Amino acid sequence: MDGTFTYSPAAGTMLEIGDSQLLTTEFVASEKDNYNTVSKTVYINVLKTDAIAESVEDEIIVYPNPVENILFINSKVFIKSISINNMSGKQLKVYNNDLNFKTLDLSDLTPGMYLINITTRDRNLTIKVAKR
Repeated sequence: MDGTFTYSPAAGTMLEIGDSQLLTTEFVASEKDNYNTVSKTVYINVLKTDAIAESVEDEIIVYPNPVENILFINSKVFIKSISINNMSGKQLKVYNNDLNFKTLDLSDLTPGMYLINITTRDRNLTIKVAKR
């Protein structure tokens, strides 16, 4: 069916961080005599995320952030393990073994914020990642 979508705020608008932001879309069919105009309004919470790539002293780089499905971890140091926890601290996934470059599949996680815990020989690092 042909028609026109309009969005408020306009598509591509950068939203401010905050809760209960109003988003509205409307569809107007080309054949107005045969179809009704439809609109939908939703409220969303916009969260602050870290930079696109999170770098820890240039030894470990985690990207992209926010992530759709695949999270990349590039490391110059030995990684003993990586765990993914929800914001309550519950461990959801664990990866062991050393690889200088890791690819983590997060496609089965629901959208939200997660903590990526990286354990190296010398320290434990925690990076907050947003899943879309």
